[in-house]
Amino acid sequence: MDSDGQNDILMLIGVVALFIYLIFNGAQINRPTAEDGLFKEGDFVKTNSILASNQNTLGQGYDHVTVFNLSDYITLGSGNARNEENSGKEYIVIEASKKMPRPVQVSGWILENGGGERLYDQGGKVVRGVTRRVAIPYGTYLISGDGKDAIYPIVLNPGGKMMVTTGRPTAIRSEFKIDSSFQENICTGYIEGFRSYDFSPALARNCPKPSKEVGLSNLSNSCQDFIESRISTCKTPIFEDYKVIGRENVKGRYMDDREVDISRGCQEYIEDHFNYRGCLKYHLRDTDLLLGVWRVYLRETWELWANKDENIKLYDQKGVLIDELEY
Repeated sequence: MDSDGQNDILMLIGVVALFIYLIFNGAQINRPTAEDGLFKEGDFVKTNSILASNQNTLGQGYDHVTVFNLSDYITLGSGNARNEENSGKEYIVIEASKKMPRPVQVSGWILENGGGERLYDQGGKVVRGVTRRVAIPYGTYLISGDGKDAIYPIVLNPGGKMMVTTGRPTAIRSEFKIDSSFQENICTGYIEGFRSYDFSPALARNCPKPSKEVGLSNLSNSCQDFIESRISTCKTPIFEDYKVIGRENVKGRYMDDREVDISRGCQEYIEDHFNYRGCLKYHLRDTDLLLGVWRVYLRETWELWANKDENIKLYDQKGVLIDELEY
């Protein structure tokens, strides 16, 4: 067997081991831009597929009557629905109890608003509103940023949570494309730092600490000191060869607009590790890679939940009521 084949097998063994742990324990590098998060190595694609395969195997075969009653373990939360009208920011929460016996597939669950229960005055006539129903979509386990992620049925683990946004991700001309629902991981905190995105609520900033980064101990003492004092968690540092002062471009080496005096090797290490792509590159097989939170986007144009007199209902794929929330 050639070395490439051996490496593939070792990678697969590592990923399988990762999932065994999760199941039984809870679930051009030069001058990158802040949104240079594309990760196209084979490990990423394979791991995303294996994540989906394992999780969906766990979540299949659900029977509302003979297995367990979802209404005992799943709850709805209003999020910011009482006061948000922007569909890209409006969200509610679906949360699973840690005591839920097993993971469940949630793609295909139905969310329903109370539009049909509200009466409106239109031109002197009282008219009844319209009830809107939207299905929980599929999602990707590891967002790549190229807008072409393979999507799979979403599985909610015991203790897991879904932030269900009515619209799409709010972005302004971003090179990092998010076009599907996704699960948060220990690297998505870097995406939260992108100025072009405005997540509601904010993505968790649980990135690996720079002071504990892989390979740090192999660097010079001065480089280690620089990283520990100047590199912030979940923040992509930007290097430039000049700085605009007044009307002049002043040559030098700058990081985040501050002049730096580090070796090229130190800079290359920083650029390679401390961004979304680099984080996945070096932490793809960490046992705590996936966080227990899904970002689900219903892709609706208008707000779905009223600010008051609302009745939100959640049904499973069979039409059985799981939970409802009134406010």
